[in-house]
Amino acid sequence: MPIWPNVALAIALQQGPPVSPGYSTPPGGDTVGYWQQRVTYTITATLDERAGRLHARGILGYVNNSPDTLREMYVHQYLNAFRPGSKWSQVDEREGRDRFQHLAEPDYGYERFTAPVRVNGTAVTVDYPGAPDSTVARFRLPAPLAPGDSLAVVFEWDARPSTIPRRQGRRGRHWDLAQWYPKVAVYDRGGWEYNALQPAGEFYGEFGTYDVTLVVAEDQIIGATGVPVSGDPGYSRAIREGVARTAADAYGDVPPAPDVSVGSGQRAVRFYARDVHHFAWSTSPDYRYEGGIYVRRTPSRGPRPAGFDTVSIHVLYRQGDDTTWGKLKVVERTAAALQWLELIYGRYAYPQMTVLHRLDGGGTEFPMMQMNGSPSQGLILHEGGHVFTYGILANNEWRSGWMDEGLTSYQTDWAQGLTAQEFARAGLVAQRPVTKGYGGRALRMALPRFEATALDQAETDLRGDAEPIGTWAQGFRDFSVYNDMIYTRAQVMYSQLRDVLGDSLFVEFLHDYYARWALKHVDERAMRGSAERVSGRNLGWFFDQWVHHTGVMDYRLAGVASRRDAAGAWTTEATVIRRGQYRHPVAVGVRTAQGWTLARGADTVDRQVVRITTPDRPLEVRLDPFHFSWDWDRRNDVEGNARFLRLARARWAFDWPFLEQSDRGHDVALLSPALWYSNFGLGTYGLRTRLSYLGWLDKSSLGIAVPQRQSSLDPGEIVQLWWRVENPYIGRRPAIGWRAGLGLLDGIGQANLGWEHQTTSARRTAWFGLALTGAFPTLGPLLPELWSAQNSGDLTLASRWTLGPTRASHWFINPTVVLGVADEGYGKAELAAGRIFVPSDVVRVGLRAFGATEWQTPPQRALYVSAKDPLSTYDNNWWRPAGAILKRPGVDWLPLGGGALRGYDWRIASDDYLYGGNVDASVRLAQFNPTFGAMTFALHGFGDFGNGKGFDTLGDAGVGISVRGRLFDKPVFLRVDSPFYVSEPALALDRGRAGSGEVAPRWAITFADIW
Repeated sequence: MPIWPNVALAIALQQGPPVSPGYSTPPGGDTVGYWQQRVTYTITATLDERAGRLHARGILGYVNNSPDTLREMYVHQYLNAFRPGSKWSQVDEREGRDRFQHLAEPDYGYERFTAPVRVNGTAVTVDYPGAPDSTVARFRLPAPLAPGDSLAVVFEWDARPSTIPRRQGRRGRHWDLAQWYPKVAVYDRGGWEYNALQPAGEFYGEFGTYDVTLVVAEDQIIGATGVPVSGDPGYSRAIREGVARTAADAYGDVPPAPDVSVGSGQRAVRFYARDVHHFAWSTSPDYRYEGGIYVRRTPSRGPRPAGFDTVSIHVLYRQGDDTTWGKLKVVERTAAALQWLELIYGRYAYPQMTVLHRLDGGGTEFPMMQMNGSPSQGLILHEGGHVFTYGILANNEWRSGWMDEGLTSYQTDWAQGLTAQEFARAGLVAQRPVTKGYGGRALRMALPRFEATALDQAETDLRGDAEPIGTWAQGFRDFSVYNDMIYTRAQVMYSQLRDVLGDSLFVEFLHDYYARWALKHVDERAMRGSAERVSGRNLGWFFDQWVHHTGVMDYRLAGVASRRDAAGAWTTEATVIRRGQYRHPVAVGVRTAQGWTLARGADTVDRQVVRITTPDRPLEVRLDPFHFSWDWDRRNDVEGNARFLRLARARWAFDWPFLEQSDRGHDVALLSPALWYSNFGLGTYGLRTRLSYLGWLDKSSLGIAVPQRQSSLDPGEIVQLWWRVENPYIGRRPAIGWRAGLGLLDGIGQANLGWEHQTTSARRTAWFGLALTGAFPTLGPLLPELWSAQNSGDLTLASRWTLGPTRASHWFINPTVVLGVADEGYGKAELAAGRIFVPSDVVRVGLRAFGATEWQTPPQRALYVSAKDPLSTYDNNWWRPAGAILKRPGVDWLPLGGGALRGYDWRIASDDYLYGGNVDASVRLAQFNPTFGAMTFALHGFGDFGNGKGFDTLGDAGVGISVRGRLFDKPVFLRVDSPFYVSEPALALDRGRAGSGEVAPRWAITFADIW
């Protein structure tokens, strides 16, 4: 399959503060009435490698094209983000990343004025409104700047990147200077758009001309924004293959060169760029160079912005890159990316494109330049795409990162044939993954990449983790959510805009958008205006739901009727109902012997009849047969999808242990035997079916079983029944977090209704849950231990907060309250809190304090020294009944809970109160990643103590070993402890075995941890 469809490689190679809510676009969404400021930078900068800093002087020419009189000015000093005290470091600290907040001299980055800032010759006072962050500087103008007037600002400064690279950096003699000069903030319709540089969000700049002279050591090789109009960047000296064409004559009227002082062993290189809003550069004496010329094969079509007929390609790579970056690979990939990008947007506006291997991973775009961490085609397409959708179409990335990140992500997949339309056009069919061995027994979904991405975003939304992509950068919950929304969710948005417009209009939309707005600032109005202009439709509903709201898309095919007319043609009427929050003109397809015939529903109607005429008899009717839309629930895309038909339409399979099974278009029903053991009934045998969609939605479980020994049992105790449901689809979206259940097991009836919700950020996890539970013991011979004859009903409120990243040191707190009624009212309140210390990758220490009180609780809700209460473990068939497998003599399994004293019998309860603490230290012994999972083995040392009414202070200590990880698809945890010391042997978990003292060999097995 080609890198992308219908694109030929065109290259000639020759050997040799919060962001303002305002807009930059006029309300009409067109360029009428649009204005932008104009800047000119003339900079001379000397790289002083011995001192480890850059010395620079520059003049900013500024023209006020706005209708407003300006009285102050803001500039960004971005390098001050990469040091302690910055807002960037504050966010890193809050989200658990350790990068710049603890750097000391000389490792942190900075940008400092070394002389007074002068405006039209007058010194001004600079202050930093975000102090201690100093990435935004402000000064008042000596005189108001009226509309149409201009001024000149003289800056002198020193700059130094940090030794930890992030969009900038230095290592040895390699310097990546992506942010290094006082960059004037944009003034648009929203006012001054200044913003402290933080991990979320990137840049926004004024277009202008940059005349930059760099003085470097004689052996340095430079890659930069702009073309070298004088001096030697070092290409011919470092060339490996291709041709070094500097395009020095690209601009015909370059002003005279400034006077520059060049010391011994140095040289000056002057770069010149027009119509750019940023200037970045990188230098290293170890760079290797390869070059080429991109030649346009076809003239521009229509009113595209004027561009250059040839584009110089410069590739700079490091030692060791020869086989990955070299041999003209990156040169060819860059030319191919330019060919594709011009095809979908228009003529490239600049005379050169530089791609270089920076110190940081990933990639960052700048006008005329990509700083990349790898040579991959996808990365070059992505960052090269950003030179169009950020460099030429310059949106405010703090306010609307979705405009460039999402669109660039989408066009990257589009270029590589990875979108739904290209997948269908190529005639490809999604293949189910092939897994050898035991794992291959599972029923797996066949998901091409585009569908996996869309489904992942649907799950994110359904779980309540999505945020509107139009949220300003620092308004997202954390950096990971920001990335997920403005890259991935926005990518899905553009796929849906293409589906709404159709292929040809989508390309015309991009052409119009680029032709009107190239080299200007863009926002939602500009993009929407172009989409509406080419389609002739009001698309406010589309942009409103995708940019400013969250939700999912789901349409249901409610009914189908087909009839044949007198001429032999067939008319099919499909009734379509909207279920999800998002609207979409979903496609309806009728398949005949000749293939599919499609028609579109209306996005404005919630219930509609779509008519399709075909010359042949319909064989199949389906919503969205090619999966172009984001319709997440495929079960209802065909007729006959009523809820009561779920089992009939489901895909049936055996419920293999440790394997997840799912299907994209159907529920999956899994059958397995159910069996457990009790002293009275002996073996209990039955059948269980689990039904779910996508493995986690619309989950239900239904089972029936009978005991082997049935004498002396009442009829109501012979049949064991249970039914449970979780995340049911009710209304317009699934009721995520809700669950309910009924059971009649081992003489106990139970009913429950519960809800839980978890929010996770890089620094904090908060879980909340509530449950209504009723228990109705029958007191028959199957009744487990520790249950009374009282019927009970209670409400449980529980939560758990984790403060700090869970893989690093963090705090936790876990309160629980139970309020209920049995023969009389009862209650229980518990609080566990502690600290996890992670001093290294292999060592972990946990401290836990526990306190609880109870009043008048029945045994099934009592306060236990080592274990959860019996009602909490009701669903565990291997533990619930008397004599169960996990209660057999010598097994000593603990459903760890309560005071979590591992050395004590699970039947020991406290009346009135219980308090204590736990300490656990572990050392990782080994990690394994076999084909069937991933396992981590750890050695533990622990100690516990507790005090409660009715017994003296209890204590234990011992050692243990644990294994945690995944076994095929399931998370697993198993821990075996030897609490060889207990202070009260009569209450120990081995108290039934004679001869045990305070110190004795004991074993405790757990399947879940308290930490």
